[in-house]
Amino acid sequence: MKNHIIFLNNYIDMEDIGNFLTKNPMILCEPLEDLQIRVNYLYAKSFEESQIQRIIMKNPFWLLFSTIRIDKRLGFFQESLNLCGKEVRDLATKQPKLITYNIHSVKCNIFVIKEEMGFEDTEVKELVLHKPKLLMLNQRSLFERFNYIHNVMKISHQTIKQNPEILMCRKFRIRQRHLFLEKLGRSQYDPKKENYIPIKSLVEDSDIDFCKNFAKCGINDFNSFLKTL
Repeated sequence: MKNHIIFLNNYIDMEDIGNFLTKNPMILCEPLEDLQIRVNYLYAKSFEESQIQRIIMKNPFWLLFSTIRIDKRLGFFQESLNLCGKEVRDLATKQPKLITYNIHSVKCNIFVIKEEMGFEDTEVKELVLHKPKLLMLNQRSLFERFNYIHNVMKISHQTIKQNPEILMCRKFRIRQRHLFLEKLGRSQYDPKKENYIPIKSLVEDSDIDFCKNFAKCGINDFNSFLKTL
C-alpha cells in the first residue's frame, strides 16, 4: 500500500487520498508499473499536469482502464463529436467520468440530441463541450425536458444551445417556474421584446431570488401557486 499511496500523492493531495481509496480500493491491486504507464500515456497525449491531476481526482476509476481502452474511448469522442485534440483534452478534463462512462448510453444520448431533439452536428458538439454531463443523463428525462422547453414553452434551439444548463434541470422545476410566470403574464423569453425574462432564471438561484428578481412578487405568492398544481 505504501508505494501506491506515494504514487497517488503525486497527483492527489494527501488529505484526499482516503476518499479516493474509499471509492476505488481496487487501485491497490494494480501494478505500479501499469499505473505509471497510464499516466505517461496522458502526458504523451499532451495533457498538462494540472489536467491529469483533475482527471485522476475527479474519476478515481480512470487508472483502472488500460491505455488501449482509454485511447479507444478518447478516439470515440473525437470521431463522434468531430473534436480536435485540444477539445478532446478539454472534454476529458471537464468531465473525466464521461470518458469511462457506458458507451451505449453515450451513443443513445448523442442520438437523442441529434435525431430526436433536432440539433445539428456542430450544435451537438457545442452543447457537449459546454455541458458534457448531458451525455450521462437518462435519455427519457433528457428528451422530456427538451420537449417541454422547446414545444411547450416555445424556446428555440438557438436559445437552448446558448443556455445548455436548462437541460440539466429537472422538468418539474422548470414547469413550476414557467407556469407561475405565465400566470403573472411574465413568461416572455425573447430578449428582443419588452419584459424579457432570461431562460436561466428558470433553473438558477433560490425561489426567493427568482420571485424577487423575475416574478416581481413575494415568495408566499409562489408557494401558494405551487399548492394549486
